[in-house]
Amino acid sequence: MKLIQKVVIMQVLTEQSKSELIHYYTKQKRLLETEMEQLLFEEKKSHA
Repeated sequence: MKLIQKVVIMQVLTEQSKSELIHYYTKQKRLLETEMEQLLFEEKKSHA
């Protein structure tokens, strides 16, 4: 097999780390969605 390109491995993805990443990004998404709802509410309130 021929080496095509060398790459730097930043993180090895295991089942454990995959689960932690999913948990982290799900939590971040929830926080951002809450913030977005709050901003939309404030925007509606200021236009009323």
